[in-house]
Amino acid sequence: MSLDLPARCPHCGVEHPPSSGRFCDSCGRSVVQYVKRAASDDEGAANKVQVDEMGRVVCPSCGTPSKPPICLACFTRLPSVDDE
Repeated sequence: MSLDLPARCPHCGVEHPPSSGRFCDSCGRSVVQYVKRAASDDEGAANKVQVDEMGRVVCPSCGTPSKPPICLACFTRLPSVDDE
């Protein structure tokens, strides 16, 4: 996984220089966007729920493995494994 810090907060839109760290100074939410780049022949792979080796769901917003229903890093509602 690679770490990509945007120029603007994806949640509130406030300007966010990379030197500010991973949390927005305005809204306090994480501005870190994790992008998994893997070659895949399966066109529907992006829509599948990703699960790590310990059975935790990988948060689609921040990339942190957590147990549903809520990501403990960014407080986003996680899809359940049954939602595939």
